[in-house]
Amino acid sequence: MMSRALCFRHFCRKLTSSSQKFDLEAAKSVLSQYPGGAISLSKDEETGIADLTIEHKSRKNAFTGLMMSQLNEKVDELQKWQNGRAVIVKGADQFFCSGADLNFLKQLKSDHPEYASIMSKFMQITLQTLMDLPMISVACIEGKAIGGGAELAVSTDFILAASNAQIQFPQKLMGVTTGWGGGGRLMSRIGTSKALNLFLSTEAINAQRAESIGLFDELYQQSDFPALSRTWVQTRTQGSIQAIRNFKRLASLHRGQNLLEFEHLLFSSVVSSESAFQADLKKAK
Repeated sequence: MMSRALCFRHFCRKLTSSSQKFDLEAAKSVLSQYPGGAISLSKDEETGIADLTIEHKSRKNAFTGLMMSQLNEKVDELQKWQNGRAVIVKGADQFFCSGADLNFLKQLKSDHPEYASIMSKFMQITLQTLMDLPMISVACIEGKAIGGGAELAVSTDFILAASNAQIQFPQKLMGVTTGWGGGGRLMSRIGTSKALNLFLSTEAINAQRAESIGLFDELYQQSDFPALSRTWVQTRTQGSIQAIRNFKRLASLHRGQNLLEFEHLLFSSVVSSESAFQADLKKAK
């Protein structure tokens, strides 16, 4: 069996070759070798509503490579679900997601310097597929959505939040830009100036402010959040499944993907520098 280091070298040669397209399965094979946490998916065939849950409680639901691989598989499963009307994306233990696990990132960087291109491109493709699902997607945020967790949230059609929710884009503190496609998506959601302010300030904003700038669509008291957020989804998924899916197709066609490749290149260009990345990573802790 190919060692992790050899697997990386083989994959990165393919990735950087101009004659090769990005090999999603090869990337998945590499990332799945970094364990920890899990992504679970439950589907209700009667209501057509699925629950996609991020579970890595000891690391504030941060993504490891295995979780990234599992997320891609679950999204692919949803794409093929004929009865799907909506998917609810949430974190376990009343905490949404804190982005990529820093221990995983350091190990990935140690194993191969091209880790940025692998992870960034893989998560961009996965989250774009999530956004383009033939059903509505709803992020239900309790607690914090930080970094990549915030990028995950803005990769859904709607964001519902509990009163204790916070969202933050702290990438500048690490000396990087958004790597999973969240930069362009946030700008599309709330406008360029407001998004740029969040990126540059790195401020964690509370649920009330996020709702006031149009980032969160609905806000509920934490005690009522699980029940009321599900009712919100159920109300919007009643009636003709074909109409729901057609409206979602219309929304997907309206959204552009022109910023994704540029955003990926910006992120990769920064983290390819070993010394700069390690220094900024220490500052961000």
